[in-house]
Amino acid sequence: MRNPLYVGNFIIVIGFAIFSAVGWFILVCALLCALQYYFIVQYEESVLKEKFGDEYLNYCEEVPTWFPKKTPKLANIDCPESFSPAIRSEKRTLTAVMVLLLLLIIING
Repeated sequence: MRNPLYVGNFIIVIGFAIFSAVGWFILVCALLCALQYYFIVQYEESVLKEKFGDEYLNYCEEVPTWFPKKTPKLANIDCPESFSPAIRSEKRTLTAVMVLLLLLIIING
């Protein structure tokens, strides 16, 4: 898929919303995330189409926006030896996740 980070962030947000156990909050989070990422992707894709032209359009025809056509077998996936670079690059996301978890634990006490 073309937007795995956005899909992952959406799943994280929905997970927190479900953890809150507040029905309307789950719906609001899902709608706001969907709306936000819809417009972000529209903007980014317009920039990429302008910059890369037919090459990007061909890529879009081959790779779906949100859901993969098929998933690879785990045996065919090369796992990295270290996750340190990924963790360092996602400091803000991990910090936000920890803060939200802490807030939910405090609120649901």
